[in-house]
Amino acid sequence: MSSIPSSEAIGFNVRQRRDYPSRKLASMSCTATERTLYECPSGKTCEIRHMHFTSTHTGSEPVSLWHVKASEATAFSNALFYEYGLSAKAYLSEDAPIYMLPGEKLIAKASAADRITITIYGIER
Repeated sequence: MSSIPSSEAIGFNVRQRRDYPSRKLASMSCTATERTLYECPSGKTCEIRHMHFTSTHTGSEPVSLWHVKASEATAFSNALFYEYGLSAKAYLSEDAPIYMLPGEKLIAKASAADRITITIYGIER
Protein backbone atom coordinates (compact mmCIF):
# COMPACT_ATOMS: atom_id res chain seq x y z
CA MET A 1 0.00 0.00 0.00
CA SER A 2 1.43 3.36 -0.98
CA SER A 3 1.38 6.23 1.44
CA ILE A 4 -0.16 9.58 0.58
CA PRO A 5 2.51 12.31 0.43
CA SER A 6 2.13 15.32 2.67
CA SER A 7 1.06 18.62 1.15
CA GLU A 8 4.59 19.97 1.73
CA ALA A 9 6.09 16.99 -0.14
CA ILE A 10 4.13 17.87 -3.30
CA GLY A 11 4.88 21.58 -3.12
CA PHE A 12 2.02 22.97 -1.03
CA ASN A 13 2.64 24.68 2.27
CA VAL A 14 -0.86 24.61 3.75
CA ARG A 15 0.04 27.06 6.52
CA GLN A 16 0.87 29.70 3.91
CA ARG A 17 -1.84 28.96 1.36
CA ARG A 18 -3.65 32.28 1.95
CA ASP A 19 -0.46 34.15 1.03
CA TYR A 20 -1.18 33.59 -2.66
CA PRO A 21 -4.25 35.10 -4.33
CA SER A 22 -6.54 32.77 -6.24
CA ARG A 23 -7.27 33.39 -9.89
CA LYS A 24 -9.76 32.02 -12.36
CA LEU A 25 -8.22 28.85 -13.80
CA ALA A 26 -11.04 27.62 -16.03
CA SER A 27 -14.69 28.02 -16.93
CA MET A 28 -16.79 25.81 -19.16
CA SER A 29 -20.35 25.06 -20.15
CA CYS A 30 -20.87 21.32 -19.71
CA THR A 31 -22.01 19.02 -22.50
CA ALA A 32 -23.57 15.56 -22.57
CA THR A 33 -20.11 14.06 -23.12
CA GLU A 34 -17.18 14.06 -20.72
CA ARG A 35 -14.88 17.04 -21.32
CA THR A 36 -11.75 18.26 -19.57
CA LEU A 37 -12.52 21.33 -17.48
CA TYR A 38 -8.95 21.79 -16.26
CA GLU A 39 -5.60 20.01 -16.49
CA CYS A 40 -2.71 20.83 -14.16
CA PRO A 41 0.17 21.96 -16.41
CA SER A 42 3.43 20.06 -16.73
CA GLY A 43 6.00 21.17 -14.16
CA LYS A 44 3.37 22.76 -11.89
CA THR A 45 1.20 21.83 -8.94
CA CYS A 46 -2.22 23.28 -8.39
CA GLU A 47 -4.55 24.01 -5.51
CA ILE A 48 -8.20 24.39 -6.50
CA ARG A 49 -9.71 26.63 -3.83
CA HIS A 50 -13.20 27.28 -5.13
CA MET A 51 -15.62 25.72 -7.62
CA HIS A 52 -18.85 27.36 -8.70
CA PHE A 53 -21.59 25.41 -10.52
CA THR A 54 -24.42 27.42 -12.13
CA SER A 55 -27.61 26.03 -13.67
CA THR A 56 -28.95 28.08 -16.57
CA HIS A 57 -31.76 25.62 -17.22
CA THR A 58 -35.46 25.80 -16.30
CA GLY A 59 -35.43 22.29 -14.78
CA SER A 60 -33.23 20.19 -12.53
CA GLU A 61 -30.02 19.11 -14.25
CA PRO A 62 -27.60 16.36 -13.20
CA VAL A 63 -23.89 17.22 -13.30
CA SER A 64 -20.85 15.01 -12.73
CA LEU A 65 -17.26 16.01 -11.93
CA TRP A 66 -14.26 13.70 -11.68
CA HIS A 67 -10.69 14.28 -10.45
CA VAL A 68 -8.49 11.86 -12.38
CA LYS A 69 -4.76 11.17 -12.43
CA ALA A 70 -2.93 11.41 -15.74
CA SER A 71 -3.18 7.64 -16.26
CA GLU A 72 -6.81 7.25 -15.13
CA ALA A 73 -10.21 7.41 -16.78
CA THR A 74 -13.44 8.59 -15.19
CA ALA A 75 -14.95 6.06 -12.77
CA PHE A 76 -17.17 5.98 -9.69
CA SER A 77 -13.99 5.72 -7.60
CA ASN A 78 -12.78 9.21 -8.59
CA ALA A 79 -16.07 11.11 -8.80
CA LEU A 80 -16.30 14.32 -6.77
CA PHE A 81 -19.93 14.81 -7.81
CA TYR A 82 -21.86 12.11 -9.64
CA GLU A 83 -25.13 13.06 -11.31
CA TYR A 84 -25.70 15.71 -8.66
CA GLY A 85 -29.12 17.24 -9.32
CA LEU A 86 -28.69 21.00 -9.55
CA SER A 87 -32.09 22.70 -9.35
CA ALA A 88 -33.41 25.11 -11.98
CA LYS A 89 -31.54 28.44 -12.04
CA ALA A 90 -29.61 27.41 -8.91
CA TYR A 91 -25.93 27.40 -8.05
CA LEU A 92 -23.57 25.41 -5.87
CA SER A 93 -20.35 26.82 -4.39
CA GLU A 94 -17.70 24.42 -3.10
CA ASP A 95 -14.70 25.65 -1.10
CA ALA A 96 -12.99 22.37 -0.15
CA PRO A 97 -9.40 22.47 -1.49
CA ILE A 98 -8.29 20.00 -4.15
CA TYR A 99 -4.56 19.46 -4.66
CA MET A 100 -3.44 18.45 -8.14
CA LEU A 101 -0.17 17.21 -9.62
CA PRO A 102 1.01 17.67 -13.23
CA GLY A 103 -1.29 15.94 -15.72
CA GLU A 104 -4.18 15.47 -13.30
CA LYS A 105 -7.55 16.61 -14.65
CA LEU A 106 -10.99 17.75 -13.63
CA ILE A 107 -13.50 16.26 -16.08
CA ALA A 108 -17.15 17.35 -16.22
CA LYS A 109 -20.38 16.20 -17.81
CA ALA A 110 -24.07 17.16 -17.68
CA SER A 111 -27.07 15.44 -19.25
CA ALA A 112 -27.36 18.06 -22.02
CA ALA A 113 -25.26 20.89 -23.44
CA ASP A 114 -25.28 24.48 -22.20
CA ARG A 115 -27.31 23.93 -19.04
CA ILE A 116 -24.54 23.89 -16.40
CA THR A 117 -21.50 26.16 -16.19
CA ILE A 118 -18.56 25.34 -13.92
CA THR A 119 -15.91 27.90 -12.96
CA ILE A 120 -12.85 27.08 -10.87
CA TYR A 121 -10.45 29.34 -8.98
CA GLY A 122 -7.08 28.46 -7.52
CA ILE A 123 -3.30 28.66 -7.69
CA GLU A 124 -0.73 27.12 -9.99
CA ARG A 125 2.85 26.95 -8.70
